Amino acid sequence: MVAPTQIVDAISTGEDRYVPRYQVLFAKEPISELEPNPPAVKGPVDLATAIEQEFSRLEAKVYRASGDPNNPAPKLGDLLPLAGPWGEKQGQYTNDVVSVEFTESIDKKQPLSKVKVELHNVFDFEARQFRYTDVLKESPDGRPGVFPLIEYGDTLALRFGYGSDILWVFEGIITTLEADFPADGQPKLTITAVDKRERLRNRKKVKRSQFSGMSEEEVAAAVASEVGLTVATVDGQKTMPTKSKGNKPSDQDALQYLTDRANKAALELLCFGNVLFVLKPNDAADKATRYDYRRGLMSFAPTLNNAGKPTAVRVVSRNPTTGEKFDVTVKPEDLQQLGLAPSSKEGETEIAQVKKKGQGGEKVEVVTNYLARSADEAKQIAIGIMKRNMDQSITVSGEVVGDPRVRVRETLQIGGVGRFGGFYYVTETTHRFGANGYQTSFKARRNTALGKTAPEEEPS
Repeated sequence: MVAPTQIVDAISTGEDRYVPRYQVLFAKEPISELEPNPPAVKGPVDLATAIEQEFSRLEAKVYRASGDPNNPAPKLGDLLPLAGPWGEKQGQYTNDVVSVEFTESIDKKQPLSKVKVELHNVFDFEARQFRYTDVLKESPDGRPGVFPLIEYGDTLALRFGYGSDILWVFEGIITTLEADFPADGQPKLTITAVDKRERLRNRKKVKRSQFSGMSEEEVAAAVASEVGLTVATVDGQKTMPTKSKGNKPSDQDALQYLTDRANKAALELLCFGNVLFVLKPNDAADKATRYDYRRGLMSFAPTLNNAGKPTAVRVVSRNPTTGEKFDVTVKPEDLQQLGLAPSSKEGETEIAQVKKKGQGGEKVEVVTNYLARSADEAKQIAIGIMKRNMDQSITVSGEVVGDPRVRVRETLQIGGVGRFGGFYYVTETTHRFGANGYQTSFKARRNTALGKTAPEEEPS
């Protein structure tokens, strides 16, 4: 990780932390089938533009309830606040939401982002039905209901922050409903929604486009477009493919296919709304947020694990068409030159010190089960494997006071923990709202080796 040039103190620059806000919304999407022959695939779009467009799209979907009798009833697809049957409509506001939990991750398994919401499943004694799990006997416009308020396949959206500064962070699909009717206490309903990569799951008949000559970002765009998703990346990013086979294996679904390709190419996948982000690791971030132990940082648990870690990766392969053979070796210094590890001026990588500190000396991992069409492609495969091993050497978990700035792909500077202090790249976050207020937990990793003394960096 390259040391950021701008350090922001988390406590002195944070918003008023006495006023955390969140809003959970749901929508009943119109029933429709994906087009059997989707339109021509568009290439990856600009990252910042895609995010801004998703913000605008979600804002436009929110149903604005009011006491005006002429105000139209919500339509299918409108986002309704989860605070009673129809949100904050006058006279119908309730505090049904018990807790909200939002998790996103970019670890090697590339799991889907998810939101878990716990609700009071209020029983209406007059109507003799449960608010969220029973079919409404009468909808707001007087017609009989046709579906429960919350159901599998509905859309769930979330935004949170402090004061007036709340931002959209999630829009996905409800996949799990867990009802609880306890002996004591109020009936509850726990719903879980995941991001829209869920549409790719179990789709083994995705149109088999010919991917020859296409970058990883273009391949992802072709596959994602089959389920209505757009791929976004940073301007100019174009990653060489890591496989020569154009079509996905028949025993993989589209989600696993894209995930495997991303892992082999050392790319990170995230999904927000209708946009799939395909990004290179942000190890060269120029900004970091500083937290100190017992000053915002409530807990911190680092782990150093170099068991089985190679000091170099060697890929031996050959072009399946021409028969040309390739033998490429990648070491930590190669990742330093690419900005995927700290430069030599900032210290050695933890992997580079394995052969010095351990008792096994040089450890070379030889890989022979990948196909490569060129030496450059073989090198890209080796870089991906080396990067994944390096990222698992020093990992940490921690918890801070609720901070919406702590998201995956961000950099934290940790202080007050001795030689474990330094810069960490966030790989997983969980934001929780509930009876204990707002907390943020995180997992992160670092590539720089631990020093002999505590770092002396101070926030600027």
